[in-house]
Amino acid sequence: MKLSSCPTCGRETSSGAYYCPGCGEKLRGGAGADAPAMPVAAAARAFAAGGLEHPALGLRGMALMDGGPVLKRLDAWVLDRLRLTRYGAKTEVPTVLCETGEEFYGALFADEPLSQAQMRELLAAQLAAAQAQAEDGGGMFGLFLGAHGCLVNGWLFRELAGLDSVAACLKRPEVAARIFTTAAHEKWGHGFISTCTELGREAAALDLDRFHYARRFPAQTVTTPRGVLLREKSQAVFQASRFVEEGWASWVDQLAGRNLAAILPECPEGGGGHTLPEPETLLAALADVLPPAGMKAMTVLLRPGAGTPEQATAAMAWLEEAEEKLNAFFTARFHRPARYVVGQAMCAALAARLGERAVPAAVALAGNVRYELEKTSVSDLVSVVAGNSGLNMNRRLAALLALAAAVPPGGDAAVALARAAHDRLSWTVPEWAR
Repeated sequence: MKLSSCPTCGRETSSGAYYCPGCGEKLRGGAGADAPAMPVAAAARAFAAGGLEHPALGLRGMALMDGGPVLKRLDAWVLDRLRLTRYGAKTEVPTVLCETGEEFYGALFADEPLSQAQMRELLAAQLAAAQAQAEDGGGMFGLFLGAHGCLVNGWLFRELAGLDSVAACLKRPEVAARIFTTAAHEKWGHGFISTCTELGREAAALDLDRFHYARRFPAQTVTTPRGVLLREKSQAVFQASRFVEEGWASWVDQLAGRNLAAILPECPEGGGGHTLPEPETLLAALADVLPPAGMKAMTVLLRPGAGTPEQATAAMAWLEEAEEKLNAFFTARFHRPARYVVGQAMCAALAARLGERAVPAAVALAGNVRYELEKTSVSDLVSVVAGNSGLNMNRRLAALLALAAAVPPGGDAAVALARAAHDRLSWTVPEWAR
């Protein structure tokens, strides 16, 4: 795929793209009646800056959340509570509440060199799949894309609530609560990893997040050879990070949900979603399900001090292999796959041991690796993440949880954990811990 740079913001993009996914600038002279709609978040940013005059873009819903006072309170609370700014987290990352399915699902292939007809065909297929998921009570409620920011699927919330508009969702407290905890999950969960960890930034530079999300739809949403290659690389990265990604994001949205009434008095406490179990509750639930070897592995993962870092990485390797077989139990009992439930419980165990602010530190440390994604082949990447625990984000988090038992509580637990990882595991101490 030929690449070019946006003359306005300098972002590298496909030479076939009509608009820059970063700033919304028109890139092709022929963009007009035959051009696809501008990428949703780029359009929202341009709209907020007063730079758009396009009556067909339907931007009213996209501006409902971005920069609003309620969202600013949520952002400020999360940033302060977890001290995320020390890792480089910034509130400038946009949060967009998409009013239509076209806005939300279209972002998955906004940077592909598509004609108007191709985009209509792909959108129709995605929307049909999304409608079928919504009829079963599920679907993709939000996502974080490095090129767009945090996107919340207002269309899906409206469909499931049976309301007339997305604006009405924000006026119904229980629905608004779900919307805001979804924003916390995506922006400060997945978005934190994407923008504040070494591996996340490397993956975001290649837009791997977009290829990962696109795999959930049957339509072919990747249209170039390079895109197919990046899609396979995104899957390899996800396999090595999925328990951290979904566990951390779920822990953040539950933390926000438990405190939502204090952060946003207009919303009910709890966030309106399913509550995932604490570590000991999860272990009790698994006692009648897992064989002794499995229970031993889960105990090492969920009880700091129950095993060494080496035993913890071996336990995570076991869980990575066993997850598919365990998911039927987890989804029936806890309404989420194992990676959400176990990953969240690992974060909760770490918070109980060293305090809440140690959790983002552990996530940042676990993600402090590089895969040289641009240069590494898919086969080599798969081999690396499966065979090298020191480069596997899931197993690095497991090692840190085991190591936490040796870190004395009190003081700056984040820095203490980073130094303990250096002394015991020979990990590099990141700049924020020096």
